[in-house]
Amino acid sequence: MRSCEKKAHLSIDDVSHCLQRLSSEKNESIFDVFFLKYLLILHRLFNAKFTCYLYTKDNKWDINKFPQRYKDELRSVSHWLKFNIHAITPDDKHVIDEEAFGDAITTIKKVLPIESISKIVRLHYWFYPSEYVNTLKENGVTTILTRNDDDNVSVGSLNEWKTQIQIEKTENILKKVFLNEKIPLVVFTHEWALNRKNKIKLIFVLLILKVLGYQFICE
Repeated sequence: MRSCEKKAHLSIDDVSHCLQRLSSEKNESIFDVFFLKYLLILHRLFNAKFTCYLYTKDNKWDINKFPQRYKDELRSVSHWLKFNIHAITPDDKHVIDEEAFGDAITTIKKVLPIESISKIVRLHYWFYPSEYVNTLKENGVTTILTRNDDDNVSVGSLNEWKTQIQIEKTENILKKVFLNEKIPLVVFTHEWALNRKNKIKLIFVLLILKVLGYQFICE
């Protein structure tokens, strides 16, 4: 793979706890919440760029409660930090409700600045019924992130990028990076999985990618 083609997409799934904190606390900045502050540190160290995939409802919280006072700040960092839907709730698995799914995306677009909405999406449990794919396309999504070993997903006319590395599970990460021939290299983790061990592991991966000349995608 030529150096100019070395690109990586970094994402975090199951994001809601940081948004709940920002909704309930009197913070001046989104980076007062440690999870987002950690991403900011990685951005400053490695020029890393991240996409967070959200639950729009979790327990008694829903994204409509997210304060509008953060919009300007989110817009200012949208070149390296973006968001889009992961699922309506953590319990959603293989349930098709096209109208509710479309309403959830509409709510995200109302609550967050349009510059912060990612055109690249990974859905919960890798669940991509045609109804959801069509709704995503109608809402500006261009690319679907799928499981590396799943060849049975139909993404219509959207792009499909295979997910190669899960920080908390993938073994032989170095081998996967060095032998990778796919563009881009897709790396992800979960908000709940970022304990001390996995935070250090993610830093190590970003260091390797930077040394190898990877550029990070956030669109």
